[in-house]
Amino acid sequence: MKKNIEFVAGLYCRLSGDDGLIDRESNSITTQKQILERYCVEHGYRIGDYYCDDGYTGTNYNRPDFQRMISDIQAGKINMVITKDLSRLGRNHILTGQYTDIIFPSYNVRYIAISDGVDTYVGESDIAPFKNILNEMYARDISKKQKASATNRQKNGLFCGNTPPYGYLIDPEKKHHLVIDEEAAVVVRHIFDLALTGLGARAIATQLQREKICRPSVRFAQLGIPNVKPAKDVYAWPQPTVQKMLKDRVYTGAVVGNKRPSISFQLKKRVRSAPEDLIITEGMHEPIIDKATFEKVQRLLQNRHVDAPLEKTGLLNGYLKCSGCGKTLTRSTWKNKKPNEFYSCRTYRNYGKAYCTHHYIQAEIAENAILRDIREKARIALNDKGQLFAEMCNRSNGAVGSERERLTKKIAQSRARLVEIDTVVGKMYEDKVLGKIPEHRFDLMTEKYNKEAAKLTDEIAEAESAIHLGTECEVGVAMFREIITKYADVTELTPEILADTIDKIIVGERERVNGKWQQSFDIYYRFVGLI
Repeated sequence: MKKNIEFVAGLYCRLSGDDGLIDRESNSITTQKQILERYCVEHGYRIGDYYCDDGYTGTNYNRPDFQRMISDIQAGKINMVITKDLSRLGRNHILTGQYTDIIFPSYNVRYIAISDGVDTYVGESDIAPFKNILNEMYARDISKKQKASATNRQKNGLFCGNTPPYGYLIDPEKKHHLVIDEEAAVVVRHIFDLALTGLGARAIATQLQREKICRPSVRFAQLGIPNVKPAKDVYAWPQPTVQKMLKDRVYTGAVVGNKRPSISFQLKKRVRSAPEDLIITEGMHEPIIDKATFEKVQRLLQNRHVDAPLEKTGLLNGYLKCSGCGKTLTRSTWKNKKPNEFYSCRTYRNYGKAYCTHHYIQAEIAENAILRDIREKARIALNDKGQLFAEMCNRSNGAVGSERERLTKKIAQSRARLVEIDTVVGKMYEDKVLGKIPEHRFDLMTEKYNKEAAKLTDEIAEAESAIHLGTECEVGVAMFREIITKYADVTELTPEILADTIDKIIVGERERVNGKWQQSFDIYYRFVGLI
């Protein structure tokens, strides 16, 4: 750099949440400006412009005024950059070093960090690289503390977002708590009701637009929520918005945290968490949608696979499974045959008979069989609860009634016998030590008792398992009975009925037996399995 050059300084200031409370006070934008201005006056440098990024992290260099400063450097408007210290320039030691050691020198720009004693005009600073590393370590430490604090709030069920979910407001009397926005909640309930009819997210979005219901951003703008701009087409609901709402547990009263954690404190990029990594706290605010309805909608969404009208995917889409390969049967149509709708194994269609066989069934036949079976189960549940209970529990192989009493008594006897064996073996050991019985005799008797103890332990485990299965069966049957009785008089199968009652249906291959075609069609109900 030439010695007689006139320096035109760009004074750069930055402040963000990276800085602690004490640092924020001493590093306020006003304070930084005063320090930089005084330095320029004392050294006779002309001030070209001020560049101030208030509220921007030092780990990211995509800051508005920082980028404006770089543009001015490239345009030749300034040839000097002055900051209070190196941390104001940035807290990523690699990128900060690139600016001070490569980018600035390539444009003949002098850089000064006042309090750190860095001045590239007088030569490279030996301490600067270490200062940059320490600044980055400081930012890393602050990030860890902020993340730990956020995780703690999430585990306590506090809502930490700036914008509440559509249908809710942030409680003005209790920070981090949600209250229902009744005007928007009506729309939320309508969306879930449409989903229960079998509509997917795209179809629901179209229906909302047809009904001229304003999209969420319009409501947020009406409420004065900052940083929300309503779209030009106020009725155009995006499909992803509807899909996200249908899957959001917040509408059941839960707060879900850790949805999209950041990859690194140096990057803004976030990744979607796996279901097991979510922080879910139930019962934190008043629900808009009850849990039974929410779970029913989740099952409908899961069985749709694609967001297409029912007339394309079929009413039974996702429920029918191939008995051969286990894959889902998908809907197809015949061109010149009525009824022309049927479901068939996609493995067979895609790869041929070397991997599976046809496994197809007419849609009308399958729907009628399911409807008949649901009505029959409902009739049994209403008129003969004892028969329904016995039939279902027998299939579960669980112990109920007198069998449970017998097994409970057997468990008590077996445990008492184990205590006796421990006592006997202990007495035998004393006799061996005292020389009352020879060692080989002790070994033979101990082996005998150990075998008996092992057998008793296995029998106790089997009995407890049978009792547990019986208890699960009783609970499942009670829940199933409550659901199935609602459909005793239904005349038409609907998506809601399927989601409420059916887990899956295993469809077998058609076989000719004694001159007649036969096909297995096993219906597995929710809570009770195959009955």
